[in-house]
Parts: sequence; structure tokens; C-alpha cells
Amino acid sequence: MAESDEKVAEFVELASADERLRLASQWVERLYERGRTVAVHAADRGQASEMDKVLWTFKQNSFIPHGIAGEVEEPVIEPVLIAAGDDEMPDSDVLVVVSDEGREAWMDEFDHVYDFAPLYSDELKKDARRRFKAYQEAGFRMRYIN
Repeated sequence: MAESDEKVAEFVELASADERLRLASQWVERLYERGRTVAVHAADRGQASEMDKVLWTFKQNSFIPHGIAGEVEEPVIEPVLIAAGDDEMPDSDVLVVVSDEGREAWMDEFDHVYDFAPLYSDELKKDARRRFKAYQEAGFRMRYIN
């Protein structure tokens, strides 16, 4: 985990469901290039597999060393790990949430979180607002990216 006094949560605006994994991959790439370790939270094994595939294919001539938590060999050397569902979150600098739910327990585990604000669904937008407020109340400095 990063040892920072400041906690930051960044919410990235989504206009459609199709954007989520591609945008998450772009953030993961930027973070990896900055030397950060990244945990990605997927809703389930299916979404974890989709995210794995997108990280391999979203950009030509790009390579981000990554794996799915529980499927990589010990010792784990991949700087990007995808955790599914209720799997234990990997020890990483940054969390990227690609599922539609954040967990309040993560607020103690990470100093920097990327989450998404799905504007295409009223129900998901309401859930994102709840997470935004929870991060804010936990002392995170909030950023909104559109």
C-alpha cells in the first residue's frame, strides 16, 4: 500500500456500460507506467476474465503485466492483480473498481481509488453517489473526471 497522508477517490464518468473496462484499462496503464501497483475489483470471475482480456487487447503494442488473484503463481510478481467478488484484495498502491459496488472496508486498505459514475442508469448512478459520499465521509479528497 502507498504510504500517503492524503487519501484520494476519483470518480470517472461513464456515458455507457461499454466504456467501463476500456476506461479502467487506460487508468491501469497510466498507473502501471507511473510505477504503481494496482488492484482491480471485478464483480465476479466472468468480469475478471473480461478485464483480463481487455488488458491484453485494448491497445496495440501495449503490455501490462497482470493476472487474476488466486490464479497467479507464488510469489506474485505481477504489478496488476484482478480480484473477483469477495476475493481478498491484493496488497497494492491503488484500487480500480470495475464492479458496480465499492466496499467500505476498502477505504482503510487503499489511499487512492478509481471508481465509476455510470450516468446511463439511474439505479447505478444512485449507488455511485452513495459510494462517493462514503469515500468523502471517510476523509478522501474527491475528484470527478468526465
